[in-house]
Amino acid sequence: PIVGGMVSVACAQPVTVSATTNASGGFGLNIPTSAFPCAVKVSGGTAAGLPFAQPLHSYAATAGLANVTPLTDAVLAMALSAPPAQALAGWWAGMPPVNLAAWAGAVAQAEVTLKSALSAAGYVLPANLSFFTAAFTPVAGNAYDDLLEALADGLAMAGKTYANFLADLAANPAAPPVPRAVVKPTPDGGAIDVAPSPLDGGATVADAGSDAAMVVQGPLGADDGITGTVAGTTHKFTANLQWGVIASK
Repeated sequence: PIVGGMVSVACAQPVTVSATTNASGGFGLNIPTSAFPCAVKVSGGTAAGLPFAQPLHSYAATAGLANVTPLTDAVLAMALSAPPAQALAGWWAGMPPVNLAAWAGAVAQAEVTLKSALSAAGYVLPANLSFFTAAFTPVAGNAYDDLLEALADGLAMAGKTYANFLADLAANPAAPPVPRAVVKPTPDGGAIDVAPSPLDGGATVADAGSDAAMVVQGPLGADDGITGTVAGTTHKFTANLQWGVIASK
């Protein structure tokens, strides 16, 4: 979570409120229902004990729970790339625009498009998950938090920063280029079936509980079912995949 981040809002009807995120990344704001929709930004603070320099943005159509995460930020980057095209920083600098309510449709469509791209890239998305309004806690095992962590792993394996990711989404909102999910197999030789991905011609496989990973290339053909070791753990790979490059996750 982002701890100690400054939360700012800009609504269709002007309001003067702000907050600071707590130890769990949560915050609360008292905004009149008549002021919505609102744009939300979190800036500064720390994440995992390190300064968090990348502002995150979100969109709250109505009163209630509003998440501000890399996924809401990514959806907005896609939505704003449509005419009239704007970067997130420019969009926020122009707040509050008189047509803030007009962004609702573009935001909803961009969320659907990004979800589809994430699913196609191997990420696990719970049914009916809303990036903007789903209640979640930033702990391992929570579906939303696990998705955020998985995306961070995918970006790291693809050699991309989050800023690179946003730029890619803004440039290709109709077919967002999402890095392939890192698949973490069960230890002790469990079999795993991984589909090929654009990453070096193969899927990415990480050893559970370690920082080691490898890229697997296909096909294996008659050698399907080969076993090998990643960070001291033996795995058996199926689906016509073969061993490739050992890399850092």
